[in-house]
Amino acid sequence: MIGITGTNGKTTCAYLLEALLAFQGAVPGVIGTISYRYRGREVAAAHTTPEPETLQRLLAEMRQAGVSHVIMEVSSHALAQRRVAGIQFDVALFTNLSRDHLDYHADMESYFAAKMRLFRDHLKPGGAAVLGAGELAATTTEGGNGGGSRSGSHNWSRRLLTELQAKRQAAVGKDWRLWRCGFEVSKRLPVEGGELRLLAYQAGLDGIRARLASQEGEWELSSPLVGDFNLLNLLGVAGVGLALGQQPATVAAGLAAAPPPPGRLERWQDRRGVVVFVDYAHTPAALEQVLGTLRPHARRLLVIFGCGGDRDRGKRHPMGEIAGRLADIVVLTSDNPRHEEPHAILAAIEEGVRSAGLQRCRLETLLAGAGRRGYDLLVSRRRAIAETLYFAAGADVILLCGKGHETYQQIGNQCRYFDDRQEVARELAVVH
Repeated sequence: MIGITGTNGKTTCAYLLEALLAFQGAVPGVIGTISYRYRGREVAAAHTTPEPETLQRLLAEMRQAGVSHVIMEVSSHALAQRRVAGIQFDVALFTNLSRDHLDYHADMESYFAAKMRLFRDHLKPGGAAVLGAGELAATTTEGGNGGGSRSGSHNWSRRLLTELQAKRQAAVGKDWRLWRCGFEVSKRLPVEGGELRLLAYQAGLDGIRARLASQEGEWELSSPLVGDFNLLNLLGVAGVGLALGQQPATVAAGLAAAPPPPGRLERWQDRRGVVVFVDYAHTPAALEQVLGTLRPHARRLLVIFGCGGDRDRGKRHPMGEIAGRLADIVVLTSDNPRHEEPHAILAAIEEGVRSAGLQRCRLETLLAGAGRRGYDLLVSRRRAIAETLYFAAGADVILLCGKGHETYQQIGNQCRYFDDRQEVARELAVVH
């Protein structure tokens, strides 16, 4: 049993780990945000972590089908609501923590406490706690953008590491094996158990190359995934592989062959040279990470996004500010408005965009003028995608984010079919 928790990266880590385990001959099953799947069977996920009856039935089916490893995305809601009660994990991975779900959790401390339960209440004696660094130290890089995140300045991974080490010293959970992956080397934070250190890396639009060090020595890791944040995901998954007893050569080969997950920086490019990425980023930290990754590689960077209705309203202004600060042109549009008025949601994001100094202008005018910065507001997501792709020019990089793999749009009580990836493919075909 392998549990993965964190604000961002759970689904990517689940797909990477699934590929890694299959590469070395295991029979993995996955319970996560996109789907529940094992041995060629797959059903769309209703929740990241199912309700207890569904979850236990699914686990029983997987066991009967001969699944050897279950990879489960464990959400904060599931931990708070005890959906995983009675389940003990051999390995638990913490990816990161940043603002999200504060419509449910009272504050970030409560959100962190919910995530902490995976390690406090559900890790087997002798199990492995694998902690991703949460952010990259600028001194570690040989290329890349340094990985620093203004929206995620508090390093919750380091906080979790400190608390777990304190519990070990107090003889609580002393049988845990503690792995830290990618943390900056520090005499103040001794490692008890295992360590995966990042020595150097290069990250571009063509993928990631990194040099790592573990107790087995130095080794190389490469992946077609894009971005510093995906390097952090790779480090966490590599740490899980090592904690499961895999050798570095197996981990490196398995991750090099693992494709990007659906809706996570999926890429399209047309004859004009316009590059489009579809991504699931729907939190301030995730949006900042993705835009920060694309910014150095774009002559002009465009972002199309919105925020979901009936959810944490406090993240709308910060996401607008991040988009206005890092992108050249911002196109605000509907996400899943649910029971909120779409214009009200967009108005809250718009305040953040304007605070970054951008002024509203017709999208066609913005895209026609070289060097112009600004934003526009198009409530219809289909129209926003179509017009942006139609008026874009060669070497533009467009990020369409918020929905990623989702194939629906929730408006009021209706759930309408809508797939960002299909919209992009159709519009680029029309442009041709």
